Amino acid sequence: MRAIRGAICAEGNSKEAIYRATQRLLAEIVTRNGLDTDEVVAAFFTMTPDLNADFPAYAARDMGWTSIPMLGAQESLVPGGLERAIRVLLLAESAGETRHVYLGRAASMRPDLAEPGDLAAWDGAGGPVAGEGELGRLLIVGLGLIGGSLAAAARKSRLFTSVCGFDRDEGQAGLAVRRGLVDGVTGDLDVELGLADMVVLAAPVKEIVDLVRRVDGRAKPGAVLTDVGSAKSEIVRAMGAMKSAIRAVGGHPMTGKTASGAESASPDLFRGAGWAIVQTTSSDEEAVARVERLVRSVGARPVRMSAPLHDRMVSVTSHLPAVMAVALVQLAAGLGDEPEHGAPLAGPGFASASRLAAGDPSMTAQMLQANAANLAQAVEALTEKLHRLAGLAARDGNELAVQLAEAQVLRASLARGDE
Repeated sequence: MRAIRGAICAEGNSKEAIYRATQRLLAEIVTRNGLDTDEVVAAFFTMTPDLNADFPAYAARDMGWTSIPMLGAQESLVPGGLERAIRVLLLAESAGETRHVYLGRAASMRPDLAEPGDLAAWDGAGGPVAGEGELGRLLIVGLGLIGGSLAAAARKSRLFTSVCGFDRDEGQAGLAVRRGLVDGVTGDLDVELGLADMVVLAAPVKEIVDLVRRVDGRAKPGAVLTDVGSAKSEIVRAMGAMKSAIRAVGGHPMTGKTASGAESASPDLFRGAGWAIVQTTSSDEEAVARVERLVRSVGARPVRMSAPLHDRMVSVTSHLPAVMAVALVQLAAGLGDEPEHGAPLAGPGFASASRLAAGDPSMTAQMLQANAANLAQAVEALTEKLHRLAGLAARDGNELAVQLAEAQVLRASLARGDE
């Protein structure tokens, strides 16, 4: 267990000032200490009496800290003490060197703990937020549910000087602008590729592979390229084959909805979600770190892994549920062929189990095709387990109950619970 302290001064007594200062402080603590959100056990905040416009816990929750116990209290305003001060004590279940964080004027509280540059990192008097716009210009190619949500969340993070979008569907692009998901859209992708410091490809898997080839030779030298594709091996191979000086990092957020398009986009979509980070032959540590900063800024949790491991995992946790939902709907529909029965009986269990069958057919088909070999193995393994459970139902009710109880416990630890 580590106890990590930090402090910062808000630029004023307003909700926005408290929000920005709190997120800046927490983001720096997380980065310096290499923390994942699920390693934070609890957070204790105090604020001086001159700050009462909002609770700092609200800012933490918007970073994805939705399941972390947090408590706030009022700090004593000692004569001569710093004004508008926010302090935090984090308890984290992790190992490693503990680095306390005191930014801007708060560095004077503990000069023995403040690090070089911390005094100038945040002025606490209305100056620009350190890190605001630090990652430059962001381009998101594809403004549907994931791309539109990411654009909105990235704008909110203030890590970028601008968030530009592109979508070949002009209707989706226009809707993204009207909803304020992006700062603007471009009609000339090639020109914008030459300006962007980070490019996110938010399209179906096969289209991402084609887009990687288009980015190669057109993107700004040294730019960071990443994606949100749901199968990684083919995409990572395409990224590794690029000839230009672009640093590519594969990515995949484990979240979504059956609804699609910019009309369904939300900046809160990624809160608490795991986000696979897959290095390629063109990745470097700085590029990976930049993508991880983007991921954390939208409330998600970066998880580094290889492309083969990712594809084996999602074949069971994402792709198999999709084909199961379709098969279940097809099976249930056949029950309605009996004239004396009419439409089959269906309750909440059927609705939740078949939910993924309502997803975008074209996108789902591309996802399944891109991971067909792993999906086939997952279907075979599931079939064996289904036969075993059916056999227990016929001959051993006690053992069946044990299996069901074990599954109940396992589900609680595996499922995100966003049905």
